[in-house]
Amino acid sequence: MKRAISIISRVLLSLLFIFGYFIYPDMVQAKKANNIVELKEQLAELQAQKQKQASAKAQTQSEINAKKNSIYKAYQEKENIKGEVEDAKNKISESEESISKAKVDFDNVLKYYQVSSKNNNYLEYVTDASSTTELIMRIKAVERVTDYYKNKITTLKNLIVEKQNLQVELNEKDNQLSSAITTYSNALDELNDQMEAIDEIAEDIDSQIRAQEETIKYYKSICESETQALSTCTNDPQSFGWRKPTVKGRVSSLFGYRTFDNAFHPGIDISGNAEGTPEYASAAGRVAAITHRSNCGGNMVYLHVTVNGQKYTLVYAHMLEIKVKLNQIVTTDTVLGTVGGYSTSTHYSKSGYDRCAYGAHLHYGISTGWYHVDYHTWSSFISHMIDPMKTGFPSKGVYWYKR
Repeated sequence: MKRAISIISRVLLSLLFIFGYFIYPDMVQAKKANNIVELKEQLAELQAQKQKQASAKAQTQSEINAKKNSIYKAYQEKENIKGEVEDAKNKISESEESISKAKVDFDNVLKYYQVSSKNNNYLEYVTDASSTTELIMRIKAVERVTDYYKNKITTLKNLIVEKQNLQVELNEKDNQLSSAITTYSNALDELNDQMEAIDEIAEDIDSQIRAQEETIKYYKSICESETQALSTCTNDPQSFGWRKPTVKGRVSSLFGYRTFDNAFHPGIDISGNAEGTPEYASAAGRVAAITHRSNCGGNMVYLHVTVNGQKYTLVYAHMLEIKVKLNQIVTTDTVLGTVGGYSTSTHYSKSGYDRCAYGAHLHYGISTGWYHVDYHTWSSFISHMIDPMKTGFPSKGVYWYKR
């Protein structure tokens, strides 16, 4: 049930990512920065978002610690219950042995009375009393011996019932604790997933903040003032068509919702190349951002390009090495880096930081507009994504051998 809900949620999110920008543009489109002043405003928003994430992380960690403590206490109580159950079993066993012994003693007393009665010993003992009072006392003494064993047997039987009931109660409590541990553990798993998501978001925000700071620094170096329109500050190169990012390869995973990992895939995966294969800019432009060792994506390069008068942001992920620098002007012959992708290869075995890699490949994405300029949040970047297959790639699984 939990997995089904998770899958449905992911599908709905995927549909929101795919169609949200076109249906509700005001909901997903962040404010465009027209000058350096507005770029700084975007930076302030990112920094405020980072503070919120830090608070959320602290709160989640507190909840994780509380759940761990509850689980620890429940396990301790289960251990105590084991001891109490064992003690109850021992008491039951001891009582049963005592009952058996008391029954033997009681039977012996009865046999003694029966034998004594036949031999007149009992009558002799009773009638040999010197007075009526002594007679009554002797009869009472015999009755007390008989009652003693009867009461002892009854008491021991009641003790057995008591301990058996206690054992049932303890077993029920043990089951309740086991159920509570399962509930706590499930909640802990959810909190750990939540913490992982917060960590990813926080890491992404850090990358966004660094990229935004570098974007501001870049425009400060080319603009005459902070109020000058950004479009008049730059003379970045333009392209009039697309080239492929690798000399050869094949598309192994398409853009959109994927069933095998129940997630929206904001790009295409290009396989068929070994690690270390060069990756090229598919259009002329500028290196807008670089991310190193992201938990999901590894080493990444973002390019701002203009193709046929339209602005785009290109993203290259799971790179083994990055060969360019921030704000570097690139052409379609510029090697941006090399193919990576193995999260367990010799290149990543010691770090294992890129948990979203499943083999040597390039994750290649295209969004409309310039990330960190026309919009500055990750959700907006995802909402602007388009299918790279429309730029001239062959069908999935079909190899190409030239760019």
